[in-house]
Amino acid sequence: MFHDTIAAISTANGISGIGIIRISGKLTRKISKKILRKVPEIRKAEVLPFYIKNIPIDTGIAIFFSSPHSYTGEDILELQGHGNPVILQEILNYIISFKNTRIANPGEFSERSVLNGKMSVPQAELVSELIYAENSYFAYSIYSSLKGNFLLHINRIEKKIKDIRIFIESRIDFIEGEIDELYYQKLLEKINKVEYILKNFIEKNKKNFSLYKNKNIVVFGPPNVGKSTLFNKIVEKKSSIVTSTPGTTRDIISNRIYIKGIPITISDTAGIRKSKNRIEKLGIKIAIKAVLKSFHAILVLDARKYKFENCIPKEIINRIKKKSITIVRNKSDLSGEKEQEKIIRGYKIITVSAKLEKGLDFLKKRIEKIVIKKKNKIFKKESFFIRERHIHLLKESYFHILECKKIFLENKNCLDILAEEIRISERKILEIQGKKRKEEIMKEIFSKFCVGK
Repeated sequence: MFHDTIAAISTANGISGIGIIRISGKLTRKISKKILRKVPEIRKAEVLPFYIKNIPIDTGIAIFFSSPHSYTGEDILELQGHGNPVILQEILNYIISFKNTRIANPGEFSERSVLNGKMSVPQAELVSELIYAENSYFAYSIYSSLKGNFLLHINRIEKKIKDIRIFIESRIDFIEGEIDELYYQKLLEKINKVEYILKNFIEKNKKNFSLYKNKNIVVFGPPNVGKSTLFNKIVEKKSSIVTSTPGTTRDIISNRIYIKGIPITISDTAGIRKSKNRIEKLGIKIAIKAVLKSFHAILVLDARKYKFENCIPKEIINRIKKKSITIVRNKSDLSGEKEQEKIIRGYKIITVSAKLEKGLDFLKKRIEKIVIKKKNKIFKKESFFIRERHIHLLKESYFHILECKKIFLENKNCLDILAEEIRISERKILEIQGKKRKEEIMKEIFSKFCVGK
């Protein structure tokens, strides 16, 4: 498969100022001579005409990267012409007309980079994440991981687990009674240390992963309190149906907004109340579930029914304990109150009139503050981006460390069993690095890449 020379349009579909075609493989120089009538100087941008069967079709910049000093580790040619899809496709069709040349599979350039030792599997995974990063904060975090911060920690963990394995294997052939207590004491210390490191590493990164993925704010509360009106004002669209009939919203309605460049999903939910209607009950169940999954929730109440002193309804709050909540007392235009904000029993309470758009600045500032706080939690200097696959493998590695400790405490003389548990734990860490089951891991990873990367 990797004997073929591959090519792809690396820029997005559609008309643009620039369009890039990338070629990688053994036939790159031959193809360059056909399209450019020469092989450009290595790593030097040259303005040249692009030919198809001796007929010029475009003029652009050509850059040649010689093996092994390229992204893939192979000869690479990049053609940067005008971003006309017709021209780009015509050039690409000409390139793949050469024998043993074809269109690249999704992520195949990066896959070749891994196979040729130009980058690790985790780094390749992060390339994909960097391409799809939704804002600059995530991009900084992913790039930090891409440059080795994440792998540095993983390598340290692997080294410590490997150290335990060697420490155990060095005594497996010893006869029981020949091993002194000091050895067992040191072994337990090593196991405890790795257990502590893995546990903290998982907890920290699990939290970061959760914060990274969970960008939902949910609007909820009793029926007919103006949730949908408030939701429409926040997202600045008429997404939810607004009527005077309680229980109109049955399903979750979501819209994306950007706060300080961070994409946040705001969701409107069914009114929470006791109901015998099967469909409404299902909507309420979905609403509660959405609130529990969100990183912040906005509880909307009718200011006429809930005064400041009693606006924390236990029947609702008790169902979502330990959740970050802002309480909004809506319909101040009907209660005759001034729009304001207070803190009562640890809850931020804001009085607004969604209908008249009064007091909404208080709420918008509150949401912005919460989002910035979330962003700061994720993007600490020492933090880095981690994928779900990594979390899963770290957990598995940790599980086998715990199993090893459990067996040790039951019968410390079973060194062969202890060694096997440590080997499994080590293998899970090696999988993160892409050192085990490489083909299977890479197939899964690169299938999700865009073509041309």
